Amino acid sequence: MERAGIPLAFSSDAPVVRELGPLLGALAAWRSPFGGKGIPVARGLFYYTEPEASGLPKAWLWPGHRADLVVFDRDPFRHPEEARVVRAEVDGVAVFEG
Repeated sequence: MERAGIPLAFSSDAPVVRELGPLLGALAAWRSPFGGKGIPVARGLFYYTEPEASGLPKAWLWPGHRADLVVFDRDPFRHPEEARVVRAEVDGVAVFEG
């Protein structure tokens, strides 16, 4: 679909379904059950974070402004299967620390 130019947006039911977060979804898209035609993990994460996919305006990180962010214990692009979320913030407020 991506190669055909079809707009993609990924979603999870987090925090309702905590076991199925964006990184696991990106890994599933990478592994693709359809004969290895998956997309790179970086593209999968992009489709979870693309502001336009959620209907929100494009966002920028600027000092003094609120942001949503996730901190991993290692590089999720180099070690996607081992990476774990250690902190998540919504509007600049910690909502998860693990």
